[in-house]
Amino acid sequence: MCSDFEAVWVKVSISSRKHAYVGAFYNPDSSCEALDELDSSLSKLLKKSVKNSVIYLGGDFNLGGDICWETNTVIRGRRYATACDKLLEMQGCAQRVYEWGFQLYFTDEKYVAR
Repeated sequence: MCSDFEAVWVKVSISSRKHAYVGAFYNPDSSCEALDELDSSLSKLLKKSVKNSVIYLGGDFNLGGDICWETNTVIRGRRYATACDKLLEMQGCAQRVYEWGFQLYFTDEKYVAR
């Protein structure tokens, strides 16, 4: 799998036993392949992470606003519906909205190291 995307991860030590992993992701062409690679990257990160660590991910997914974040559903019939389905398959994905933008965070057992 090889797609045109960019990602970077930073490990922030909160205490000797808890870390936060902060990531930035850019998907310039709205590709499902990039989301598959992001999923793989998250899985690898979890294998290395310490118990009780959290993951925060922000960036530009270029999915055209085709997800209704209030219900975590994809708006059917839209251009990026397939890619949006891929993102939501990364269980635990949710959006927090701030005045300056938004961030995605993962709370599901799949993406929170225990």
